[in-house]
Amino acid sequence: MASINKPSLREEFTALQERFGPLSTDGKVGAESRALIEALLMLLEVLRAAFMEKNTPKSSANSSKPSSVLLFARDPNVPFTNNRAERDLRMSKVKLSTTMT
Repeated sequence: MASINKPSLREEFTALQERFGPLSTDGKVGAESRALIEALLMLLEVLRAAFMEKNTPKSSANSSKPSSVLLFARDPNVPFTNNRAERDLRMSKVKLSTTMT
C-alpha cells in the first residue's frame, strides 16, 4: 500500500491556497474560474480532513469493530441508527408476508 507524506501534502495544499488568494483578489482570475477553483479547494479540504486528519483511535472498547461501525461519529451525515431504513422496508415486508399466507 502506498504511503502519503502528510506534512508535505499539507504544505502543498497551503501553498496552493496562498497562491490562489492574491490572484483572486487582484482580479487575475475570471469569475467562473474562481468559482471552480474555490469549489475544488473546498473539495480538497474535505478530502484531506476525511482521509488524513480524522482517525478513530483504537481502544479495548472498539478494537474488534470495523471503522465503518463508528462512521457516524466522524461523519454528521451518517445517522446513528438504521431506523429509517427499517421503516422504509417494513411495508414491503408486511405486504410480502400477507401475500405468502
